[in-house]
Amino acid sequence: MAQPLPIEQATMDEPVLSERELLLAECQSLDTSIGLILVDSEPTDSAFFDDLRDTSSLRLLSDSSVNSLTLESLSNVQRQPELVEGATLAQFSHYASADSIWILPFSHNGRTSKWLLLFDGKQTLEKSVIENLFLKINWVLTNRQLEQTETQLRDANAWIDQELEEMTRLQQLMLPDRKQTIPGSRIAFTYRAMRGAGGDYIDFLSRRDPTGKTDLHTLGVIVADVTGHGPSAAMEVAMLDAILRTYRPTQDLESPSLAFNYINKHFFTRRERSSFITAVACHYCPVKRTLLYANAGHPHAYIKRGNDIIPIDGGGIPIGVMRDYEWDLYEVPIEPNDTLFVYTDVVIETKDPDNHDFGFERLEQALRDSDSEPESLLKNMEAKLKAFCRCQKFQDDMTMCAIQFV
Repeated sequence: MAQPLPIEQATMDEPVLSERELLLAECQSLDTSIGLILVDSEPTDSAFFDDLRDTSSLRLLSDSSVNSLTLESLSNVQRQPELVEGATLAQFSHYASADSIWILPFSHNGRTSKWLLLFDGKQTLEKSVIENLFLKINWVLTNRQLEQTETQLRDANAWIDQELEEMTRLQQLMLPDRKQTIPGSRIAFTYRAMRGAGGDYIDFLSRRDPTGKTDLHTLGVIVADVTGHGPSAAMEVAMLDAILRTYRPTQDLESPSLAFNYINKHFFTRRERSSFITAVACHYCPVKRTLLYANAGHPHAYIKRGNDIIPIDGGGIPIGVMRDYEWDLYEVPIEPNDTLFVYTDVVIETKDPDNHDFGFERLEQALRDSDSEPESLLKNMEAKLKAFCRCQKFQDDMTMCAIQFV
């Protein structure tokens, strides 16, 4: 009489077996008089299989159930551990010498899809042996399915990571040249994406003269924030950048508000979208020493003038909300050594462990405590934020820009 089969965990060094080989290997210790049939399809020409489809737990057939059983080509089944797939059977006959049949159903993704039929011609199998075999084979097959799923997930995650890395690399190419210089100004910016590619945007825009040459004595800057973060926001940023690449400001078209009108117009060229963009755009004229300013639903910028912190008020709705909206233009006088500070909302929305926002008051105090030199100001601001949240990574994409007018 066959003994209960031990349940042993497969080692990593064992060769990878097919599902068929696994079933056969688990049945090797059974009595050689046991006939095995693996049914991995659903024939429609047998009443027995109609009943078999409803079998989802361990089951024993005997007596009349066995005698009335007809399967295709059962005469070809040898009385030894051999699997014959139901789909390959071609004739009908009786497995007449079998006194009992054990049906072992196996499920995949919550659905019974395979049945192992054990033909016990001498009634040598005890229920404990069958239960042990049933549990072990189900355990083996379930682990095989989990391993296959884990492999598929690893492959999918590796592909996603690779695509995100490429998206991050492409987005980095959209950032302004950190070595860019404009006569009469010092420029610095910080860009931190929450997850590789993000929804923040920064660029410096220069006016072109009538001959098409860039006027190096004018400076335009735009800082924008697309709703959300991650790949979807990064795609919207790429669209924003593409629209801006077609914008050609001239002496008569240097207004930041007109730039917003242009972006909004092209943002609506196709179907309406669920996302929108907040932005601040500035244009500095060194001859007039004035800053032209427009705001599209973005946190207001600041002018640091010594220890005085001056918020630049005025604004409008975000880009992408109303198709025909037009933004207002504001003009701010600039004094020597004034520093413009522009940022995205994570600066004021960064939270401490007690869930308090950094807020405008702390931001203004941090600006007072900082040097007016752009690089130093941004380093101090980032240090203040990290000390406040007690973290090294922020809860959203972060962009800060400081421009000192000398």
